[in-house]
Amino acid sequence: MKQGWDKGGSLTGVDILSDRGTCQRKDRGSCQCEDCASAGTKCQDYRCPDDIGELRYNPQKKESECFRVGTNTRLGEETYDYCFSDTNPTCDISACRKGQYVAGCHRASPGKCEDCGALPAGKYWGAVGFGLQSCASNQLLCSVAMPGQFIKTPCSTGADAVVKSCAEYPGNKQSVKDMSPEQRQQVAAGAKGVFDVDRFYCPAGNLVLPLPANAVATADYTSFECRDGYYLDEQTCLPCSPGSACRFGRQLPCPVNYYSKTLAASSCTLCTFICKGNRRPLRCGVGSTFDGGCVACGSCGYSSDTGLACVDNNYEMQALKEQCSPSRGGDWQCKRSA
Repeated sequence: MKQGWDKGGSLTGVDILSDRGTCQRKDRGSCQCEDCASAGTKCQDYRCPDDIGELRYNPQKKESECFRVGTNTRLGEETYDYCFSDTNPTCDISACRKGQYVAGCHRASPGKCEDCGALPAGKYWGAVGFGLQSCASNQLLCSVAMPGQFIKTPCSTGADAVVKSCAEYPGNKQSVKDMSPEQRQQVAAGAKGVFDVDRFYCPAGNLVLPLPANAVATADYTSFECRDGYYLDEQTCLPCSPGSACRFGRQLPCPVNYYSKTLAASSCTLCTFICKGNRRPLRCGVGSTFDGGCVACGSCGYSSDTGLACVDNNYEMQALKEQCSPSRGGDWQCKRSA
């Protein structure tokens, strides 16, 4: 028997739980590290059994104790000085895949790959770990798409999801990398074509919807707005009716003294208020679809042909501006023609 090992130990320096040997010297009892056999061995004070034990320091006892890994169960009241092999190979985690852990890699054993088990929904394996307890810490949450985003690559057991902005969804105008070189050149030159128009928006996590006709996506791609001249009706952009103006998805009837006569108008035009001779302008009421022009008015101030009221060319009329459009706040915003 080589000096430094008791009769319960192994001459190879590999100590196992069922055949635990303490570092002892003949006629002396427990030895110190320098007393261990020198042939390929080292000594470590207070070493726990391999695989199942972990060492914790007890400040009250001022000594270390062994516990079963991940529990508060003591493996023994005493710890020992161990001689162990100095030829410990490096644990090779490259042989294992994600979702596995290296077990039994201690002292002279390279260990082996063991499966962690079932992976909870919404998680992926982040790395290969050492020991079963590493399986829990290596379960990482999959990234999720927020409104305005989509999942380009789904989360797999070994890799996180790839989340991108909805602007980069294939077919949207910002995704120039999906265009041909000729299309990129045309977009760079300011061309407005079918490949330079938003087609999709993303209202919720990984929900990609086509934009309705005559709509544009909001800046964050979480919703859409109707183009000028159209109003929103049950997720559809409809053309503005004559006698109205549409902006920001809202349709408003033209105010008094203004009119619109075509579909999809985004502004109302000031009616005629200057006439020559004894003719007078015909008043445009709310929602007018035509310019009344100049008519002959009776002494009561009404047109005998239409029965509508005439107006005077006064300072109030002269102060009116030529175009009025709905504002984002829902009122009228008027300006002079350019």
